[in-house]
Amino acid sequence: MFYSMVLYNIQYLMESQDKPFVKPLFIGVTGGTASGKTSLCRRITERIGINVSYISLDSFYKGLSHEDHANAHNYNFDHPNALDFDLAYTLLSQILKGKDIEIPQYDFTTHARIEGTSDHVSAAPIIIFEGILSLYDARIRDLMDIKIFVLTDDDVRLSRRLMRDCTERARTIEGVLYQYNRFVKKAYDEYIKPTMRYANIIVPFGSDNTTAIDFIVTNLRSKLLENPVRRQLAKDLSIPVQRSLGFEIVDYAIGYNGFGPKVTNYAAGNKMNFKLEIMIRQLINFEAPEIVDVFIEYFQKALFKLAPKDISKDSFIQSEIQRFASKSEVKKVPVLRLFYPELLSEASLNDLKTILELYQGEDTARIEVYSYFLSIWAFQELKDITAFSKTHFYTLALNDQFRKHLNLQVMEENNEAWKIEAEQQRVEIMATHGEAAYENHFTQQACFKAFFGHVNSL
Repeated sequence: MFYSMVLYNIQYLMESQDKPFVKPLFIGVTGGTASGKTSLCRRITERIGINVSYISLDSFYKGLSHEDHANAHNYNFDHPNALDFDLAYTLLSQILKGKDIEIPQYDFTTHARIEGTSDHVSAAPIIIFEGILSLYDARIRDLMDIKIFVLTDDDVRLSRRLMRDCTERARTIEGVLYQYNRFVKKAYDEYIKPTMRYANIIVPFGSDNTTAIDFIVTNLRSKLLENPVRRQLAKDLSIPVQRSLGFEIVDYAIGYNGFGPKVTNYAAGNKMNFKLEIMIRQLINFEAPEIVDVFIEYFQKALFKLAPKDISKDSFIQSEIQRFASKSEVKKVPVLRLFYPELLSEASLNDLKTILELYQGEDTARIEVYSYFLSIWAFQELKDITAFSKTHFYTLALNDQFRKHLNLQVMEENNEAWKIEAEQQRVEIMATHGEAAYENHFTQQACFKAFFGHVNSL
């Protein structure tokens, strides 16, 4: 346990009574057992450079009754009922008001709280609350400024739990495996993993994911600077951190060349951009291949939040190729909606050109194009087509810089040049991450499956 860590010997400003009170930044960190949550918290604390108070949900386990203790191997410690969320909420509410608190000490060998003892936790500018169900209780979740889910492979988590429980908690290998197979895995699927939908940030690989840690630290420092009191606290810090991307998600220069009114996207500073930026960086650098499907699911949900409320599945062309042999095959609809995972490559852009040229008549009053990643270059290529005047774009990310990153271009089956580059990249990815990782590449098929799965549910 690392409570009230003081780094760089910076005095906590809020300890002075003559200073105005500012609510601490409250971070919730969750994930499966032995996923690397504590290590991630430690890395964040080491990097941020100011007072951080750390509170573990493990401290709030309920003590077992005499009957339960005698049958502890059949007790589910990963079920929400095993934790005292009422006490956790009470104490967290107090520390977020600037009050020091006393946290219970829990003994994992006796499955009971240690009577007469507690851990003192001081109020601090940043409070981190970590545990397998830290995002489970809605009252506690609503107090949080940032919510983080650490995603780690099941086999890795099991091996870590075996090592930890046998060495630190006096358990046997047989007992750990029994608990895992009977309770832990089921609880993860039923109670822990579903809380991923509340997370602002999903961090694969835990403390090994330096990109996500850099971005989290950068965001925390930015939030400290939003308030004058926090800004005074953080002004002398000079901790080097990296941006998640070397360019903005949305290039607002588009407004200067007249294309701005044709695009709907998230405004600068929107909380969506924070999460998107991390995901895009990880796709570009191939840092999270095993959860690309999670990213795609998030992309399609975020994109639909930008869509008009009257959107319906009947107005979409659902062919993955989206091409027609002749004008007679063109479907006449008042509003035509198209989806492209990206409009960065020549293959995807040529495909869209074909559609727009077929819809140059007046039967279709409006064309809407939905795309995760969009290049301003695409507008320059499309502007001379008549149907472009009635076309509107909905996108999560808009910047010519995306064209430089092959990992974001998914129209591989339509472009021979792309296939050559993709093969070179495949060799590099397999050499670094292994063959299994490449199978989870950001592909057109996966994008269409997720997007039109949502469309068909409308």
